[in-house]
Amino acid sequence: MGSFDEGMRAFNKKDYHNAVTLFLQATEEDEKNHIAWNALGVTFVKIHQYKDADSCFNIAISLAPANGVYLPPKVISMKGKS
Repeated sequence: MGSFDEGMRAFNKKDYHNAVTLFLQATEEDEKNHIAWNALGVTFVKIHQYKDADSCFNIAISLAPANGVYLPPKVISMKGKS
């Protein structure tokens, strides 16, 4: 099982800190994996690390600009900054 899949398992168990570690590893393994960048951003939102989340969403959007799914989480991360 790859880092991304393990990260999803950790996320689904609400083990967000472990999920961050695993999603970071997944993005290191494939820096163009926009799905892993988005998952990492969503996980950062869960642990209230909004600046990190925003950075991840920006990367996911830059890698897959046509994927509108990434815009709502970015808005959430921006609201957390205020």
